[in-house]
Amino acid sequence: MNSNGNRPTPESLLAKLRQGERANLRVYIGAAPGVGKTYQMLEDAHLLKKQGVDIVVAVVEPHGREDTRAMIGNLECVPLRRIEYRGVTLEDMDLDAIIASNPLLDQATDHSRLLTFILAGPHSREAVEALCGQDWQPGAMALGERAAYVWCPGGILDSTAAAALGKQLGDATTARNWATLSKLHALCQELPA
Repeated sequence: MNSNGNRPTPESLLAKLRQGERANLRVYIGAAPGVGKTYQMLEDAHLLKKQGVDIVVAVVEPHGREDTRAMIGNLECVPLRRIEYRGVTLEDMDLDAIIASNPLLDQATDHSRLLTFILAGPHSREAVEALCGQDWQPGAMALGERAAYVWCPGGILDSTAAAALGKQLGDATTARNWATLSKLHALCQELPA
């Protein structure tokens, strides 16, 4: 909802999208496992890196294929949390650390308007530090260990802080509101040990 309490129209949302830069999404489709989707993505990532694009690998599942694992090469990878579960070691995003380090939690009165931008790595953190020093009143922006937090009291779509952070990080991040992250965290806590 916008500041006067009305839900934005689809047309107004599309108009806002048209104002910003356009993102590119590439989808790799294969009819079966082992046809080369991951390998091709990594090949393309190396080509883009050579062209000066900032590339960060979030997760790659090589399915035991050493040639796919070797294709990661010198690409920057997001560190994963290692979890022991029933004798098996699993790796996943460290949600506990993100939840624990939110400095805006006391300030945000509506958790659906508190955004959490998951940082892809050290380069993302450096890109956000300068933005955190600015005045985003009536909202706020803060930097945690693995995430950037943006309080959008007037609504997410009207937040200049959220727009600036999204533009700065681009495809190197994913953002969720605090209410969603809290629910996901609670579900994770319910898993049997």
